[in-house]
Amino acid sequence: MVIEESILQSDKALTAGEKAIAVERSMREAAEKEQELLRQRQKEQQQIMEAQQRSFQENIAQLEKKMERERENLLREHERMLEHKLKVQKEMLIEGFEKKSEELNKEINQLKEEIERAKNEEPSVLSKILDTVGNMMVVALPGAAKLFGVGVKWLGSQV
Repeated sequence: MVIEESILQSDKALTAGEKAIAVERSMREAAEKEQELLRQRQKEQQQIMEAQQRSFQENIAQLEKKMERERENLLREHERMLEHKLKVQKEMLIEGFEKKSEELNKEINQLKEEIERAKNEEPSVLSKILDTVGNMMVVALPGAAKLFGVGVKWLGSQV
């Protein structure tokens, strides 16, 4: 009987050891699955962030192009107005309307000043926009993406 009990005890110990090994294996597999799931989530978040960054860069490029077109259109309009007023002034001088000619001269000078201001303003407007966008990116973007916001701010200071 002692031998039978000894065999039975050995069998129970072996079964308990196998169960412990099985539990440990299950826990390890669960931890590995959790790690893989975490890696997958991080990869998806990285892809989303990259897509947002590309979209943001495209929007900034479109905004810059639009601002440049508007500035060019404004300059062309001012120059057309200036040419017209110079032509009218010349005609009035020929016809002897000095007083009206002087008024037109004032308007011409104002237009020239506006053209100069518009030419000189462009970098500061773009600079302000890039600075504001950079600030928004630094605040809104997570982690390493904040460096992109800092880069936009730097670009604004160089314009």
